[in-house]
Amino acid sequence: MSLLSTPKWRRNALHRVTGPPRWRAPVETAFVSIAFVAATQPVFLSVGSVYTAILVFLAVCAGFVAQPPWSRFPIGIILFLGWAVLSLAWSADRRGSVYALAGLLAVVLLAYLTAQLGSRRILEGIWYGAVAVAFLSLILAYLAPHIALTSNYYQHGALQGIYPQRNLLGTVLGIGVAAGIGYLVASSGRRRVMSLVFMAVLFVALFRTESATSLAVSTGLFLVAGALLLIRRMTPLARLAFLPLAAALFVSVIALWGQRLVSVFFEAVQRDESLTGRSDIWALVLDVFAAQPVTGYGWGGVWGGPVGAAIQSRFGYDAANSAHNGYLELLLLVGWVGFALYMLVLLAASFRSTRLAIADSAYMWMPLVLIMLMVFNLSQARFGRPVGLFLVVVIATVALAITGGSSGSLPESRRFETGRQNRLRRVDPRSEPLASRLP
Repeated sequence: MSLLSTPKWRRNALHRVTGPPRWRAPVETAFVSIAFVAATQPVFLSVGSVYTAILVFLAVCAGFVAQPPWSRFPIGIILFLGWAVLSLAWSADRRGSVYALAGLLAVVLLAYLTAQLGSRRILEGIWYGAVAVAFLSLILAYLAPHIALTSNYYQHGALQGIYPQRNLLGTVLGIGVAAGIGYLVASSGRRRVMSLVFMAVLFVALFRTESATSLAVSTGLFLVAGALLLIRRMTPLARLAFLPLAAALFVSVIALWGQRLVSVFFEAVQRDESLTGRSDIWALVLDVFAAQPVTGYGWGGVWGGPVGAAIQSRFGYDAANSAHNGYLELLLLVGWVGFALYMLVLLAASFRSTRLAIADSAYMWMPLVLIMLMVFNLSQARFGRPVGLFLVVVIATVALAITGGSSGSLPESRRFETGRQNRLRRVDPRSEPLASRLP
């Protein structure tokens, strides 16, 4: 054998397709699942400064998992962070603001670095993370019902699982349904069959939460997905005609039957017109907000300080520990300026992700998750909490990079393909910007 000859094992290796190691895909998906579940604040993680330390640790880990080059940070998020930090100067509870700002910076950094793993990994991570939450909650309800089931007089025996409240579990499961629909649309074969089984588990857990709102909104997402698929099949000219007509029809229905539809909705979800006291809390929050509308009371400067204590005292019940509305919560914390910056990020992410979903159904999960968040925040304060911040920043970063607004490259070790050929195709995560792979 010549000294210049190449060993057989090396020749075989050279003929293999160059790509990422096989272990990298499941590691990235598992990391996204862990980051997502951590952002939802399960009861065993939500312990003040300990939780912030966990977020910082996960952000450091994300820096190792997500290899550079990284995509550009959305400018809207930078402006919102700057305003939130600046609000420390007029915060009504500066100590609370310091802790809250540390958590805010940690979760935003974690979300930004997680976004570098690409749309496919994020979709899989959120989907499998929500499925794991459903399984764990149902198992815990069987093994330790005194922990996993509510014990108060209202909705006694409803499933709350690994969370302190059943509404939070309903939110996580609803986000899982949104991701699951996106996964069902983009997958095929055994993956789709398993996804249907997992979707059934999610709906079983949703039924057990006895949250009619979460169940109704989750079911409605299937109609939204169908509408997106219909629009995707239209020609550009047909879309121009369809969208204004659909908007006009929606406005007409609301104008003619809006009040009746609201009454029917309240009856369907078994709520009174005060939404179990939420409207009373909203009135108190608006009264307090009117005293400082432009700047708000500082990020984290409300519920642990005198402002929150005053609202709780006037309400007369400790349930007033948040605004119970994500939009009002933002107004109370950062005023009209911070609210406008947050909505700018949210609307830009919604617009870009909807464009992507119409161009390629592989990205349908992004607008569905944002719709779920926007609807849930009508009765729950999630925009300013880690789960809302995590999802908004992740989707805003991914959508910006894919639509060509980023100077860097956003890696994906695997992506969904539409059409009849190779719905799953391996690509080199460093070979090309994700934007150039958009159909």
